[in-house]
Formats: sequence, C-alpha cells, structure tokens
Amino acid sequence: ARRQSHIARRRGADGAILLGVENGAGFDAAPVVSGSAVYAPGKDGKLHVININDGSEIWFFAGGGSMDGAVAIGDGVLIVCDASGSLYCLAP
Repeated sequence: ARRQSHIARRRGADGAILLGVENGAGFDAAPVVSGSAVYAPGKDGKLHVININDGSEIWFFAGGGSMDGAVAIGDGVLIVCDASGSLYCLAP
C-alpha cells in the first residue's frame, strides 16, 4: 500500500483542493470525519484532529507508537489503537 503524506479536502464540482494537511511520516489509516473535525491517525505516533473548514490542528494525542489502526467514534467516545498494541478510549 502506498503511504499518503497529506490529507486534502476537495471541492466536489471540480476537484479543486480547498485545504491540505501535511505529515512527513505519513497517514496509513483512513481518516474519520465527525462534525467539523477530521480524526487522522498518523505514522508519527499522533492522532491528529483537524478542523475541516480551515485545516488547523484542533488538538492531537500522542500514543506509544505509530497510529496505523482505524479510528472509531460513537456514543461520545473515540477509540484508536497504535502499533504497540495499545488501545485508547478518548473523548472527541
């Protein structure tokens, strides 16, 4: 699988990039959108929470290893795992 080093928001009509977020380490897992936040697990060991409207980082969580697992959101919790095998339950 090809590692992606950025996340982009594109306009549906013409595909123009509206915002982009770079991460030199890359993103392997798919980001999840909830409300105006994008939850993106990064190979840099951080779960990045990005404002979907302007691309600014709202907050991040640093785990114990590369964040290459899926993110799940529901019932007021966010669950993510890292490469060390740790599972984290956070408030989004």
